Formats: sequence, C-alpha cells, structure tokens
Amino acid sequence: MRIALVTAGSRGDVEPILALALGLRRAGHEARVVAHGSFAALARRLGVDLRPAAAADPRGLVESDRGREAFALRDPFRAWRRFASLAEAGARAFFADALTACEGVDAVGYSGLGAFPGHAVAERLGVPYFAADLVPTGPTGEFPSAFLPQGPAWLPGYNRASHALARWLVWRAFAPLADRARSEGRPASHFPSSLALAAGARVSLVGVSPAVVPPPAAWSAWARFTGYWFLDEPAAWEPPPDLLRFLERGPPPVVVGFGSMSGRDPARTTRAVLEALARAGARGVLLSGWGGLAPGELPPSVLALDSAPHAWLFPRAAAVVHHGGAGTTAAALRAGVPSVVVPFAFDQPFWAERVRRLGAGPAPVPARGLTAARLAGAIRRAVEDPRMGLAARALGERIRAEDGVGAAVREIERALRRGGPGP
Repeated sequence: MRIALVTAGSRGDVEPILALALGLRRAGHEARVVAHGSFAALARRLGVDLRPAAAADPRGLVESDRGREAFALRDPFRAWRRFASLAEAGARAFFADALTACEGVDAVGYSGLGAFPGHAVAERLGVPYFAADLVPTGPTGEFPSAFLPQGPAWLPGYNRASHALARWLVWRAFAPLADRARSEGRPASHFPSSLALAAGARVSLVGVSPAVVPPPAAWSAWARFTGYWFLDEPAAWEPPPDLLRFLERGPPPVVVGFGSMSGRDPARTTRAVLEALARAGARGVLLSGWGGLAPGELPPSVLALDSAPHAWLFPRAAAVVHHGGAGTTAAALRAGVPSVVVPFAFDQPFWAERVRRLGAGPAPVPARGLTAARLAGAIRRAVEDPRMGLAARALGERIRAEDGVGAAVREIERALRRGGPGP
C-alpha cells in the first residue's frame, strides 16, 4: 500500500511519525511523510521519504515574540487562538503542498494538528484516512483532557466535560483555517466536527504505552493504544568526545532540556537551573534545544550541548528535567530514570501529572513558578528517593518490552484491508 502521513509541529510531533513511516516501509509498504521542510535532513539521514509542505517554520514560530507570548498565556482558550493566528498565513500553502505530496496514495494518516490538512486531502483525493495521535483524546471520565487544566479533575463530571470542551476549543481555533484552505476555488464547505472526523476514520491509533495511560474501556471499539513510536538515531551516531569525558569524570548527571519550549526569558531560566543543580549537589548536562535554555559560562560540573539522542543519553542520567512533551516524557520513562517535569503549556501538565501518579517523578514544577529552590528540592527527591527509582525502572522495563511501531503497522494494515468508515 501507498500511505502518506501528514503532521505539523515541532520535532517531538514529527519524530514518532517518521518512526511509523519506517515501520510501514519495513512491512513492505510505500510510506511518505508530509511535514515542514526543516525536518528534511533528519528524514534523509533515516532514509524516510519526506515531502515538504510550506508553512511557517515551527522553530521560528516558537522562538518568535508572539510564540513566546502564546506559551506564557495562562488561559488555554487564548493560547489556542494565538497559535491558530500564527498558523493562518501558511494554512493554504500547507494544504496545497500536502495535496500534491499525497497524490497517488491509497490512504492518508494524520497526527495532531495534521488532522486539518490531512482530512481535507483525503477528502479531495477520495481515499480513506486514519488517525495517528500522540496524545489520548476522546470522551472519558477516567482522566481529564490533556489540553485543559488538570487540577479540577476531582470535580464530579469534570473529566468528561473537559474532553468535550477541548475538542470544541481546538476545532473552533483551527477549523476555519481548514475551511478556507480546502474551499480554495470551490464552493464553501465546513470542516467536520471532531466526533464526525473520528467516526469516519478507518482506525484511531494512540502512540502511547498502556502502562502509562490505561486505555479507557469505552474506547475499545475505535481507539488502539499501540505503545510509543520511538525513533532512535542510526547506530552510527557517536557521542562527542567532550560528552564522553564529562560522563567518565563523575557520577551520572541530571540531564536538563526543555525541547521546543522557549520561555520569555531563557537566560533567567538557565540561571535558575544552574542554581538548582548546585543546591542539589548534582552534575548536569544542559540540552539547549530551541532556545528554552541559554547557557553561557558554566561551572565544571555542567556541560552544555545543543542536542543528543534521548535513547543514548537518558539511560546514563541520574534523572531528567524536562518540559513534559509527549515524546520527551516517553523517552525518559523508557530509560527507566526519574523525571522532574517543568510543564509550560498544552498537554505538558497532563504528562507531568501522569509521571507523578506513576511514581516515576515528584510533583511537577510549573515553568511559571520555576525557582531554583523548588527545582532543587524536586531534583533531590528524584535522585535520592529509592521508591521513585524503583518505580521508574519497573516502568522502563515494561515500555522497552513493547513494540509500538509494529503494533501500529498491524492495526493500519488490518483497518485498511477491512474497509469501513471513510470518505
């Protein structure tokens, strides 16, 4: 089969889809990924066919003044609207490029916000579609929506209501963009509701370990929790000499990185992190990422890197301090080391709370309330509490035993051969 996978977002959004494409190719299918062209070099290194779709550079958006302001908003309604406005300029171009990139395929899969162009392309081409999500979404009372505050989960009825509200919120923010793009030169049409979209999918895959989020019983008829879709660097990757020397000089360090998150004041965040490491008596490796950290002159106990493969670095850490993105959380859990989660926005508080509930990390330290004292206390607990270490190791063993990509490929094959809902 010829399958296109459409996604939009940061590296954490794209890497699992590249892993899924590799799995489909190993199973004998032709798989291509439609994403921003900034990921083309990574795809080439992996041997994945990436078809670039024109849109605003996700890193540029995150690091822009408007992007930083969006992440700093406390109100999720305003945050989603702000990001929708940032994406508006590139919506038509993304759809046009995705339509060209998907010509000749037998099916279209979409992930996250890629649902809007992905469904529109499948509709235009008259081919079936399926969802490949990295965050569990859908009506349930077992946990709150990943995109709304986690605190009120104790309120009766909040969990189920939060899922309905989140679906409406995202649809309200992004569906008008999809309407304008998909109706270009055609009669006006309206993007389907999220429930109608899910009802038309051949299958809805959730790339999350059941050990981390147990699948709600009510979802068994339409959603498949396959396990995570990990993308590991090729075996030829070699760590830089300064990293090897640093690791050999002392005990395992605390790895700190906030991925694609870029707060309003990276320099201030970096100072708080360095002071926290010093207070906790811990060595550290800083991953500067997309501007969340701005390391300058560092003490000998701290090393700065732009990036390093999580699968290689995290198992060598005493703990990982991260932003709680779905992909980074998965990598830290698989490594079997405790996490200290510093959530910024969107689904990150959900994963932070999930880590705490699993016993694999202390209570989260929200980015808005980040202080050296709070972070140092969380680091000490993560490193020194033996129960936390045991819980993290046990969870890591369960996750490493899963084959999320293989399970997802089998579900896609089964769903597309079986037929059923679709355009």
